[in-house]
Amino acid sequence: MSSFSRILLIIGSCLIVTFGFGFDWFYDEAWTWQDVEKSSIPGVIKYDPFFYANNHLINSLWAKLLQYVGVSNLMFFRCLSILSGVVFFVFSFGLFQRLHVAKWKYLLIVVSPFLLFFSQARGYALSFAGLAVAFYYISFLIEGSSSWKQIFIIGISLSVSILSNFSFVFFNSVLLSLVVLRCFKISNVYYGLGLASMYLGPLLYTLYYGLRVSKMDPFIIGSDSFLDFIVAAIGCLAYSKPWGLLGITKWPIIVTSIVFGLAFIGMIRPVMRKKSLVRFLLLSLILSLGLTVASHLVLGSSFPVSRATLVYVYLVLIVVILGTTGYESSKLTRWSLVLYLAHSIIVCISFLLDLGRPRVRDVLLDTNDSNTPLYVWTYNPAYVQMAKEQNVNRLQSFDVDNINDRIKSDSLEQDEILLIIHQKFVQEMDLNSYVIKESIPVQRGMVLYRLEPVVQ
Repeated sequence: MSSFSRILLIIGSCLIVTFGFGFDWFYDEAWTWQDVEKSSIPGVIKYDPFFYANNHLINSLWAKLLQYVGVSNLMFFRCLSILSGVVFFVFSFGLFQRLHVAKWKYLLIVVSPFLLFFSQARGYALSFAGLAVAFYYISFLIEGSSSWKQIFIIGISLSVSILSNFSFVFFNSVLLSLVVLRCFKISNVYYGLGLASMYLGPLLYTLYYGLRVSKMDPFIIGSDSFLDFIVAAIGCLAYSKPWGLLGITKWPIIVTSIVFGLAFIGMIRPVMRKKSLVRFLLLSLILSLGLTVASHLVLGSSFPVSRATLVYVYLVLIVVILGTTGYESSKLTRWSLVLYLAHSIIVCISFLLDLGRPRVRDVLLDTNDSNTPLYVWTYNPAYVQMAKEQNVNRLQSFDVDNINDRIKSDSLEQDEILLIIHQKFVQEMDLNSYVIKESIPVQRGMVLYRLEPVVQ
């Protein structure tokens, strides 16, 4: 690894560690931890009774292991993802160095909006790391250099990737199939058969339980509209939420997404003419999108939306980075990367600025000596987890649909109440029944309100 890569590795690792230490429990992290706590290792593996898509298998097993040994610290829970981030950087930089990618393009994955997921205890991080390792060793195989060691690492990496998050199953399976065909073509039949055999078990497990989860999980993130899937992927590509922290409108995000999308479409034809890793990745991406559509039409599965489209966001970015390396590319494609890099830097800065705001944990601790009721959103397990850790027992839950009636009723009996709510729900509140004495911005778009009833 070059000195430049080592410097970026240190910077990227410091960023994900900073985010890991700085941000408190996220919704899905707390949900996983609390549900796994009620289950067993066989139960986690069989998705019984925890049949939610939120159960990212390896991450949930890691949570269960920590619970067995009596460790409940959030940073230990996030360690698997943070280490995955380091592996992701090491093998991504190694791949870029082998393929002579321009050094400034390394920054695209160091400050990319999906960087935050390497600091959360979720399955995405390990899935991305598995793909990065697989891409690195597949690049050798495509060039005609192969060994059983490479085949073993590719099989393990792609298997771990889909077991960490089922969203990666279509792309990984198509990519592995192409690699197996490549092995057959270069007369390495045993390599191909060995690779297919290694992947078969994890694939069958993923398909079986993935279908079960898609049918049983009422909260699964999905849509029956292919257009929703495309719009969600574009939104996830730009990751617009942090821009609001800087008071910036959505127009720069829309422009970034359109330019990047047009650049990707424009480079499909020239990339498909090249016999290289990027051609394998692009073909796998296109065919996996076809499988997603087929799965919806035949099995009735939902199209992924929101963060479930992250796998496609990462793949499009990698294809564009590699597709603009080694041969002539259009100015639109090159400038789209510059525009995306500028966007990513702004997003990364906004994450860092958000770290300067109080955490919900700090709010709970600072107000713990008071008898004032503290209202939190009913369905956010992160608050429940933080309140449990801080020994706060005065939480009052509310649903967004009944927040006005609930607070109106209690504000007549209390001198003061505290409310933690996302800023997007504030407009739905009826402010006529109480006075907002104080509002404190909290991390991730939350606001702490100190309310007093209106004196009649």
